[in-house]
Amino acid sequence: MDITNPDKPTDPVEIQQWRKLFYNTSLGLCIACPLIALLPPRKMDLYTFGLGVTWFTCAGYVVQERTGQGILWHLGNHIPSARNAQRMEEMRREAAQQGREIKDQPRGILKSIWMAGERDDWVEERARKEKEALEEGRGYGGLIMDQVKGAFKTDASEEEIREAEVHAKEQARKND
Repeated sequence: MDITNPDKPTDPVEIQQWRKLFYNTSLGLCIACPLIALLPPRKMDLYTFGLGVTWFTCAGYVVQERTGQGILWHLGNHIPSARNAQRMEEMRREAAQQGREIKDQPRGILKSIWMAGERDDWVEERARKEKEALEEGRGYGGLIMDQVKGAFKTDASEEEIREAEVHAKEQARKND
């Protein structure tokens, strides 16, 4: 124990034990707080706010212990800033002067998850496919079937898809 502060442990083993206790408690609370907040009655009140603050504090402590940097530091690195945009623009200008090209910045984590690997020009591509399908005489049902086929990567032929469309239309007429 320190003479100036008798409550503060100075033994490295004791300090390590306290850190392990804090880490394990924080890890447990990172799991327990959201679960407690989801228990009935589910309402937004002071207790739910307290659980959220506790969760954020514990998550910050766990991230700090694992990486050496706080959670706000990690969140700040993934948010594009004006300084990053300015730096990227300067790099593009320098690369253009040297005759080489720089790719755009990689997508952020949330945008990558949301877009699920789609290219940035997906809207134009979808509009082009829709226009082609309508010019061929296919309807929106065919477009939907193409989307389903692409999502599940089925090996169904175009003829099977059209037969399914015709069958679905006949069933709809019978039900009306």
